[in-house]
Amino acid sequence: MDELFSHAPQATPAHGTAEVVDDVRAHVPQLPEQAAEGFTDYLHLWWPVGIFSLAGPGSHVWWDERGCGEEAETGEVHVWGRTLRWDWPRGAEAELTLANEQRLSLSVMIEASGQGSTVLLRATRPEEIPAHPGREGGEAPRDVWEQVLGFYARFMGGSVLDDA
Repeated sequence: MDELFSHAPQATPAHGTAEVVDDVRAHVPQLPEQAAEGFTDYLHLWWPVGIFSLAGPGSHVWWDERGCGEEAETGEVHVWGRTLRWDWPRGAEAELTLANEQRLSLSVMIEASGQGSTVLLRATRPEEIPAHPGREGGEAPRDVWEQVLGFYARFMGGSVLDDA
């Protein structure tokens, strides 16, 4: 369980390539069931489409037991990836396919913690690729996952936890 909340990037061989693991944690003042509901059912209300989106502002972002993606205001659907594990409200994992056909694993884990829940967002990617599909060919901001989870935490009345 200790490695679950480790913040240090971890390198592990996968098909001869090192992987980078970006972990970000937040605390929200809701029980795990409500924290999970806020993460998926209300994803379209807090997801930062200005940072992580193919369709841009006005799109509707979703994640369910089948997959994740977004629908543009024009009705065009962009499927980001498929759900690999759906153990709601405890967590889920999806595999996203980036514009360059590289894969990014994104998981969320939710546990009861004090007067609320701790939410861990973990992004695992090959070392040589940038971190997300919203910036085709561009370098991802180093703290993109902290920004993403920060939007969720603020929406839920919580905050991102320091990695100290």
